Formats: sequence, C-alpha cells, structure tokens
Amino acid sequence: MMKNLKNLGIGVSKVYEKKRKILESEVSSEAATKGINIDDLLAIIGQQEGELASAPSKNTVDNLMELYNKAIVYYSALGDERHVEFVQKLQRLFTDEKV
Repeated sequence: MMKNLKNLGIGVSKVYEKKRKILESEVSSEAATKGINIDDLLAIIGQQEGELASAPSKNTVDNLMELYNKAIVYYSALGDERHVEFVQKLQRLFTDEKV
C-alpha cells in the first residue's frame, strides 16, 4: 500500500503517539474522586433536572450529560451501586422525546 501511494506521488509520514505508562495512582478510587464534592454535584444535578423539566434546552441536556458522567465516575470508583441510577438517567436523556 505504501509503495502504491508513493508511486501516485502521495507522501506518507508515520507519526506515533509517545506511549506513557499509566500509574496506578492515576486510576485509583482516590484519583477518580479527587476534586469532586458529591453534595455540590448532586445539588447542581437537581437544579439542572428542574430546569430541564420546565424549559428543556440543548445547553441543559449537555450540562446534565456531563454531570451524570461525573456522578457515574465518582460512584463507580467507590464501588457504590448508585452509579447505576445515573447511568439510567443518562440513558433516559437519549430516549426522552422532549429533548
């Protein structure tokens, strides 16, 4: 393939991403929950869900998707089954005809 491309006058350069070893500390439950205040996150989710119910908008949906993902990561890292609740909420966003 490379030879055929070269014959056609198309240059190909091989650029590889430098591989970096992922440290265990970067994927630990402490790292995943670092910087997340779950009480604040849940309060914002509640506020955004209220906004979605009263005046649906693309911006609100985008915000909720991001917030649900943060909650999923947080609870999954702790091994807490509440992450399933947020996965289901995220899935309902995709099937909700209002959005």
